[in-house]
Amino acid sequence: MEKSTQMGRNRTGIDMSPIHSKEMISNAESSSPSSSNGASISSVEREYIEEADAVGSVPMPGTMKGALKSAMKKVSGRNPEMLINKLGERLAFERSGVRLYECMITKCESKKAGSQIPIERLRHFRDEEEQHFQMIRNAMQSLGADPTAQTPDADV
Repeated sequence: MEKSTQMGRNRTGIDMSPIHSKEMISNAESSSPSSSNGASISSVEREYIEEADAVGSVPMPGTMKGALKSAMKKVSGRNPEMLINKLGERLAFERSGVRLYECMITKCESKKAGSQIPIERLRHFRDEEEQHFQMIRNAMQSLGADPTAQTPDADV
């Protein structure tokens, strides 16, 4: 089996298309998730999963600075792909934590659900997850990696 931490043709991050990234961010900020039928979304997700290829590859650095840093580490015998892969995995974990706390806070604030945990405490936990996410995002950017790209371990 081929190592999933080798750099390859991963095109999931916005660094791969700087021209389109501003438009993509703008559209994402202006739209909200649809509250349509969840069953139709699940069927589309299942279709994508069935058609999906192998887990993927660590994306090539999207910036010249990142490419130079990776090349220097490779020459010195280091494995920057492994670090980027693991940071990408942790970034996905922290992002999921923020989303889960958001959902929990919304549910606890609704009239139907009561909470024995104070909402402010849940917000504090959510904010900590957000801080962890930002710290890892900044670390990836300082390495020249694209934090928006989905690494193999983040995908798993």
